[in-house]
Amino acid sequence: MQVDSAGAFKHDQGRAPPYDAAVAGVPSGSLAAPASPSRVETALVGLLLVSLAIQILGVFHRNVNWDEFLFLSGVYQVARGEAVGLLQMSYAHLFGWLTRIGGDEITQITAARALYVAIWAGSIVLLHRLARRLLDPLGALAGVALFALFSYSVTHAASFRIDGLVLPVLLGVALLVLEPTTRRVAAAGALSGLALALSIKASLWAPALAGVLAVGLWHEKARVRPLLAGTLSAVLVFAAIILAHSWSMSAGDGPVPGLSSKGLANIGFRMLLEDGFLPRSNVLLRAILQNPASSMLIFAGLVLAIVELRLPAHRRRSVVLLLLALPIVSVGFYANAWPYAYIVLMPTACLLGGHAFSRFVRGGDAVRRVSVAILLALAAVPMAVSAWMLSADQTAYQKQIVAIVHRLFDQPVAYIDKGGMISSFPRQPIFLSRWGLKNYRDAGLPVFARYIAEARPPLLILNTPNLDVWNESMIELIDPRFRLLPEDAEALAAAYAPYWGHIYLAGRQWRDLARAETVDFDIAIAGDYTLISSGPASIDGNIHESGATVGLKAGPHTLAPSRPEPDLRLLWGRGTEIPDDVPRAAVIYTGL
Repeated sequence: MQVDSAGAFKHDQGRAPPYDAAVAGVPSGSLAAPASPSRVETALVGLLLVSLAIQILGVFHRNVNWDEFLFLSGVYQVARGEAVGLLQMSYAHLFGWLTRIGGDEITQITAARALYVAIWAGSIVLLHRLARRLLDPLGALAGVALFALFSYSVTHAASFRIDGLVLPVLLGVALLVLEPTTRRVAAAGALSGLALALSIKASLWAPALAGVLAVGLWHEKARVRPLLAGTLSAVLVFAAIILAHSWSMSAGDGPVPGLSSKGLANIGFRMLLEDGFLPRSNVLLRAILQNPASSMLIFAGLVLAIVELRLPAHRRRSVVLLLLALPIVSVGFYANAWPYAYIVLMPTACLLGGHAFSRFVRGGDAVRRVSVAILLALAAVPMAVSAWMLSADQTAYQKQIVAIVHRLFDQPVAYIDKGGMISSFPRQPIFLSRWGLKNYRDAGLPVFARYIAEARPPLLILNTPNLDVWNESMIELIDPRFRLLPEDAEALAAAYAPYWGHIYLAGRQWRDLARAETVDFDIAIAGDYTLISSGPASIDGNIHESGATVGLKAGPHTLAPSRPEPDLRLLWGRGTEIPDDVPRAAVIYTGL
């Protein structure tokens, strides 16, 4: 099914809709100095190809976000047979192969990102097919380009998150419901069940897809059969995926995950209501400021579509364009409308921008030729900025940390961090996101103190300010609602000492100890420790040389150096040595 230049749906065996210059807003007669659509189309295709090249560069050079590490951590949890949530974890089975390709977490995420670039290219093709059902060739190409050049798309299109994976599924549903035969609606329902099993975020498309389906069935007599077919296939696919996921978890050693109405209600409240109207207004404002050309065109397209509702020949197309743009309205209430979410929320809104762009290009005056060039240049700015930033490897410090950890521990050990940087190791039970910290504070339970006592994790990575309990000035900057409980802060301070950069190991550190000065200390995690000092030291009455391995039980001990010690440490492990490499950066994560 296609839409002709007057906005009427028609069947044409996949051919592009005819284009009528007069309908598109071009005045009849000769044009004063029109911007050449063919040249503009060539420029748009060129920008799309360059944007794809930058996505490929980002696979290797873009800073790995904590969500990407968490995503991989979920894959390892499923591979180990550990219990994970039923919702938003089905994806993990699709990426089990990552745990078998060798290399460390950075290598595995890089491989996954390469696959995501291919998925992104497929999404762009699907979006273009959707746009061609509604717009002329120039408008369709412009809408796709505006999405590909959008700053958050440039940054996150190939991120190893659920968004890039669920996007082509949702676009496939939109394409199918544009021509709602029983078979196509059944297929759309199956894809909808898949999308919802992958991410609850897919539900944000429900009003748009339901609206488009309603428009398609409006004049059809046989409405019940396709609706039943779509609903049944959606329920069956969703249930099959969740049941298969649950069954795979029941084969492991952990408890079988479950769903509860209370849990679902809590998720819904946190996602949609808790933070009020425009919960991520700063993210939205930044999107507008970073993408002025796209923002203006989308707004112009919105106005144009509303105006065209008055014209019978254009009404149906305008209704569909407006309905498809509904996902972006979610930024008004969706708590997780962070930059990466725009990959799912933004694409169909850009079709409005493509519609306005096409009308503008074909307007027919000399000034517009310059204006079109300016618009394209502005739209390409985020891509240019990203290319400049990616000239340096943003993963360098992350690679250092991951490599050093794997040299320290040739087998997985329990550890503490924000939420999964060493994805192949078992981590603490909570993810220190904004949401995770809210749940943690609401529960009021000393999770980390208990985890240290039970799991005895020898490794701590300070990849979030919340864990830096040694830096009082940093703690003061954290909102009290998201700080660690005092018991947990004390447990971390008592259990760990700095090793290298943001890597901490179980142990203790003393600075500026005088000769023979006796200090009493406690060890929280029993095990072998290495004495790192400039000379011998007495530990529990026994003299040990620097570099010696000392077995320490949990509990009180004494230490006395044989000479002044500016920096004396007891660090977990046998023969532990501090690397000579200098950390390459001050921070691990550079943002969302």
